Formats: sequence, structure tokens, C-alpha cells
Amino acid sequence: MTSSAALYQSKSKDFVSKAYRLGIEEYKEQYHGEDSQDHQEQIQDKLMKGIQSIRVLHDANANESFLQQYQGKLYSIDTSILEAIERAAPKSFHAKVADFNENLDYKMQQELGLEHLGLPSSLMRDIVKTDEFLISFLSTCETIPQPPHVDYTWEFLESHGNDLDIGFMPLTNEGMYLQVWPREDDVSKNVIGEIIYIPYGKMLTVSSRTIHGGGFRTTKNMNELGNLRAHLYIAKNDTHLQMTQSNKYTEPNDKGKELCERYLNAEHMDTVVKYMFV
Repeated sequence: MTSSAALYQSKSKDFVSKAYRLGIEEYKEQYHGEDSQDHQEQIQDKLMKGIQSIRVLHDANANESFLQQYQGKLYSIDTSILEAIERAAPKSFHAKVADFNENLDYKMQQELGLEHLGLPSSLMRDIVKTDEFLISFLSTCETIPQPPHVDYTWEFLESHGNDLDIGFMPLTNEGMYLQVWPREDDVSKNVIGEIIYIPYGKMLTVSSRTIHGGGFRTTKNMNELGNLRAHLYIAKNDTHLQMTQSNKYTEPNDKGKELCERYLNAEHMDTVVKYMFV
């Protein structure tokens, strides 16, 4: 086993161990110890399976097939950059993500780059290799998995999707969680989602056509922002971003059908929402 593979395996084990411990603590709080031994063992087994099903994005090499599937890249971000962007983030939010997302606080920036936040745009430009990027900040009030969606109109994606990416970057040690689905244009087929975890110190970019949903919180202190994170919109090859983003929750070729009708939650979603998330 290479040193990088061993490190990834170690960090994955650490993630599972910590998540399981916190999940068991939550389970005990909910039941106050008044539960049968059989039921305790059933819950412990379900919780462990749910946690182990979460893809931990600590290392690009260990997630090569995932990144290829979503035309993604996993970047290591210097702590000094994350701290600078976190300081520029809102301390409180005054808007919600529209359409079924009252649990998501949201602040969209109205200007490209980072200069308007008092930061040099080179902090991110040198990473994403373009000047055409827009940043938003999100915080989760309480865990309600966001319905599957894309971040642009299907018409815009049809014209420019090859030159657009979206990025996800946690700004606290809590990291962030996301659910993603592989695109399936055969409307007779259902698609099961996968929960992924992006640790602090990493940024994931994927194709703009990626169907995804957030809405997860692990921050226990309800007086703090929940899993504060930056969401980036990235354009390449002289493509220009739309300055007003619009999530789309319907099928690309049938606006009367919601994506959630066949893009279904991850197998263990109910268990991890109940015991792992807040």
C-alpha cells in the first residue's frame, strides 16, 4: 500500500469512527437508554452501514472513478485561503434558498471574483484557472435533504454546459456534505443518490450538469452557522456566467416532472439524517 493510500484509509477510518461515536450519542439522547438490546444492536448496525456508505473525499487518487464520472477535480486548499474567505463570509444571513429550501441560508455575491470582499481574486483564480467565477455562501439551519437539482437552466446548460463547473468548499472544520446523482436521461429508470463528505481543506469541482442537493448540518451548537461553506460558479473558455443563478428541479425535457420523482435519496438517508445530522 502506498503512503497516500494508507493516509486516505486512515483518514476514512477516523471519519467513520467519529461519525459513529456522534451518531450513537445522538441515539442515546433520543431514547434516554430506554430501549431493548435487540433494537440497540439494529440501530448500531444501520448507523454503521449508513456512515460507511458515505464517500469521503480526502484523496483524489482514492476517488478517481468518482471524479471521472462527474468530470470533477479535488483540490487541496491552503488554510490561509480558507480562513481569509471565512472571515469575509456573512456573520448572519437574511435570505433563504428558494423553492423547498427554507432550511438553507444563502448569500449570493453580485460581483465576479473576490475583490468586492476585500480579497485578491488570485486566491481562487490560481486554483480554478479562470477569472470568471462567482461565489456564494451557504449555511444549513437544520438538516432537510435538498431536492435534486442543477444550478442553471437546462437551456443554458445545453448551450454552455461543457464550459461550466460548480464548486463546493467547506469553511469550517465541520466540513460539508452533499448528495449527488449520476445523470440518467432514460426517464423510465430511477437513480439512487450518494452522500459525499468534503473535508475542511478540500474543494470539489464537478460538471455544471451534475444533479445534486445539499441541506446537511452536523454543527451541534445551534447558535453557530451550520457547516458554513462556499459554493462557486465557474466558467471556462471565454464563457460568461449568468449573474442571476436559478436552480432547476424539473426534468430537462419535461418541465412537468420533478427530478425527485426518480432521482431518489441514498439508501441509508433516513438513518443518517436521524442519528448523524442535526
